[in-house]
Amino acid sequence: MIHRKLNHAWQFILSLLLDALLVFLSFVFVYWLRFASGLVGVTKGMVPFSYFFPSIGYVTALWILIFYFQGHYETRKSWRLLDEIYEVVKGGIVASVLALAPTFFLRPFGYSRLYMGLSLVLALLFIILGRVIINRIKIPLMRRGRLLYRTAIVGGEMGVTIAKVLTNPVYGYQIVGYITVDSESKPLHHISPLGSINEMVCIIKKHQIDTLIMSFPLRSYKNIAQVISTCKDLQVRFLFAPDVYELVTYRVTPYEINGLLLFGLKEYPLEGWYGGVKRFADITFAFIGLVLSLPVLLFAAVFVKLSSKGSVFYIQERIGLNKNPFVMIKFRTMIHNAEAHTGPVWAKKNDKRITPVGKILRRMRIDELPQLINVLKGEMSIIGPRPERPYFVRKLSKVILNYNERFRVRPGITGLAQVESVYDRTAEDVEEKLKYDLYYLENASFKLDIEILTRTLWVIVTGKGVH
Repeated sequence: MIHRKLNHAWQFILSLLLDALLVFLSFVFVYWLRFASGLVGVTKGMVPFSYFFPSIGYVTALWILIFYFQGHYETRKSWRLLDEIYEVVKGGIVASVLALAPTFFLRPFGYSRLYMGLSLVLALLFIILGRVIINRIKIPLMRRGRLLYRTAIVGGEMGVTIAKVLTNPVYGYQIVGYITVDSESKPLHHISPLGSINEMVCIIKKHQIDTLIMSFPLRSYKNIAQVISTCKDLQVRFLFAPDVYELVTYRVTPYEINGLLLFGLKEYPLEGWYGGVKRFADITFAFIGLVLSLPVLLFAAVFVKLSSKGSVFYIQERIGLNKNPFVMIKFRTMIHNAEAHTGPVWAKKNDKRITPVGKILRRMRIDELPQLINVLKGEMSIIGPRPERPYFVRKLSKVILNYNERFRVRPGITGLAQVESVYDRTAEDVEEKLKYDLYYLENASFKLDIEILTRTLWVIVTGKGVH
């Protein structure tokens, strides 16, 4: 256990020193390029390096400090490469702005802003390249079981989901097994049982566990307290993974009033100023989208009309914001009167009711393009939970907890649930998608919207989730 902690301490030190070196070298290189290389003409005289050296040290320290507070050197934190690049760029820009601030007030800090700008770009490139190289080195080591935290899951069916996510060693955890809470605990598939909660101390010592992930429901605070109390003298890190569905449902935010800690329900981001900005963006993109896709809409309409009898568009009542009904428009992809004999049913895999042209339209999501009209009318958004029919809303709201939360925002043409899951086939599919919808409602942001749009394009290209 001590050996692993030393490994992570070295990771922290080396990562910090590498970033500092790369930032420092980028500023030195830009100085050489600007004043000493002869590639750029110097018209106002040669500026000695001694003039820049203190400012380079000052800026390097700022970069490292910002990165530290961003959590870049937290060895237990696992970022996807794109997220890490985003954080590096954001931290670098913040550090550069802070570095330039004194130039507006203090004469001694009057170094070239052009020099700072070029150094910023080069430093970002160096650091991103460094992160890519480090990942190339770390991932093979992790796949061989090095640099991993030996982890046990304590109680709860949520442990299955946790184990699936953390099975990939690139996240830095090695799932050793699970610890049961009581004799009635269900076995977690493909995870080795280590014993019960009453044998916690022996299990931790025997298997050299250094991380415990507790997957209890939030109401099981007694079990959580028991684990913490039992392991208080052991050098073990505690991570809590209450059921995601429960966690999102509570939507609490802390407030402190003169030392008194209170919790209140927080509003969704879409109910604040961001919702107004998002609506403006919806109108703009919907208008541009309709104009640019007009040739595609015309071709689709012709092919739908020629391929099967019935109307070109499929007009259907859906439930939208605040449970208000509206008429949703899409291209017809099924045979005429597809539900005449079955009543309202979800599409299924290899559904025979879908026409050949309909399969193409569905695969490329062209059938959804007419919904841009719904967006302009204010009935839908580009991104949000998918709208459902009144029949299914009445049915699902009775059996799925918090299903009605999704009606607090406008439904969307695409959404997080659509890029993470498949078409609805059962109530279980809808319940699974609701978790993604609630996550979006809780964490909506421009960054998340851009990611969803990017992944939607990937779904269109690959055909993922199409029936």
